[in-house]
Amino acid sequence: SKCEKSNKVHRPSLMIFSLPISFELENEVILNSANKLLPLMAEGVQKLAVSGADFIVIPCNTAHVLINELRETSGVPILSIIEETVKEIKKTGIRKVGILATTETIKRKLFDNILSKAAIDLIKPNNLNQKKISKMILEILKRKHKGKIRTELIKIVRKLVENGAQAIILGCTDLSLVLNEKNTGIKLFDTTDILANSAVRKLDGE
Repeated sequence: SKCEKSNKVHRPSLMIFSLPISFELENEVILNSANKLLPLMAEGVQKLAVSGADFIVIPCNTAHVLINELRETSGVPILSIIEETVKEIKKTGIRKVGILATTETIKRKLFDNILSKAAIDLIKPNNLNQKKISKMILEILKRKHKGKIRTELIKIVRKLVENGAQAIILGCTDLSLVLNEKNTGIKLFDTTDILANSAVRKLDGE
């Protein structure tokens, strides 16, 4: 969207295509495959492009499984939450980073290659903890037991740190609802905040 500036206050014109999906489909996307989202997301991307969007952001890590297909049909640039996050990590000089994300994000290695190209090692949870993370993300979506979920996620964060992680990627936009740097005691790369800041910089013409 275009951004008007008045006394250094940014007032962008925003267009939103909301994509509500059933919990059953969300469960499949998180645990198994995001492929069923493609026609729904392609429709949204095309509607935004036709409506005059200058660029598009998708505030969901797992949905970036489909970004190449969406970029091919969008007609306008799509910022990648994955690419923007890795740019921020690279700026810090951190060389080993852990990740909390959905099973689909991990399975499809959304962060692996781009981190590797930046000479950054990715430290992943073991299989048991990965299953726990996806289950807890689904529970967050249902607004259940945030205190218990926070405690369990912090245990997994500590295990990643024990395995060498210098910081943690919150690779699911729902995780920031329960985790922050204060309660984890470690540097976090919140992909939601990073994407929002990247969008603002793009609006500024950077």
